[in-house]
Amino acid sequence: MRWPAVPQHVKDSEWWWRPFRPRRTIWPTRDGWWCLFVVIGLGVAAINTGNNLLYLLVSLLLSLIVVSGMLSEQSLRGLRLEADVPDEIYAGTPALFGALLSNRKRWLTSYSITLEILVRGGTPRFVYLPRLEAGRDRLLTWEETLPVRGRQRLAGVRLTTRFPFGLFLKASRVMLELPVLVFPSVHPIPSAARATTRATSTGARAPSSSRCSCARWKPRPPRTRGSSFGERERGTPRSSKRRSPRRRRSPLTSRARGPGSSWWARDSLWLSGGDRATRDAF
Repeated sequence: MRWPAVPQHVKDSEWWWRPFRPRRTIWPTRDGWWCLFVVIGLGVAAINTGNNLLYLLVSLLLSLIVVSGMLSEQSLRGLRLEADVPDEIYAGTPALFGALLSNRKRWLTSYSITLEILVRGGTPRFVYLPRLEAGRDRLLTWEETLPVRGRQRLAGVRLTTRFPFGLFLKASRVMLELPVLVFPSVHPIPSAARATTRATSTGARAPSSSRCSCARWKPRPPRTRGSSFGERERGTPRSSKRRSPRRRRSPLTSRARGPGSSWWARDSLWLSGGDRATRDAF
């Protein structure tokens, strides 16, 4: 039994893999863990005692957590990143990278945005932006050193926020994982090698008197068609009348074919008998 093929637009849609790769990830901070422990403790105490005040405190803390998640989502929604990669990157040399952060929302402002720069095998770095108004953009730059030459892929960046209460850290997916070409490292030339190169280039250049031989050059008289080298030197060119081309005669047409010719006498030695008729035909 063959299963029906999945359409391409369904494969490309986001809901197909959203449960395995969500758009946002949320993780409690240190203060957030304390808040969760307090909510759990108050909830257990409210159930055991039946005190309405404890129920009120639990509901207040839970609503605080919900409001925190909604405001942090509003702060990250509508933000777009565009990479600004340098044209030339050399191994072992710091290169300046950039990302253009744009707020595509119409009226709402994004607060407390942090650009987290990921590093493979190292500690990530952070670029903090207090606020970004609606319809505005901001260029964020940082330096990064790639130690190895060749084609590589950047570790990428992601947007994070702790707005509004700092209880949870909400982060977007990793973006800007771009392939780059890293050129070999560039080192300064040592002073000794520089002096040797300068001396070699100076010694290879000849003086001006020996390099220019224009003073000893004499123009030659023009040579006409049909003149010889001696006549050109004497300055007496021959007549420019063109000779008729010599026709090349074939061996058969250059010989006489009569009975008294040498051709007939030489070839008559092997003509005998019936071949006499062939001879007379000539």
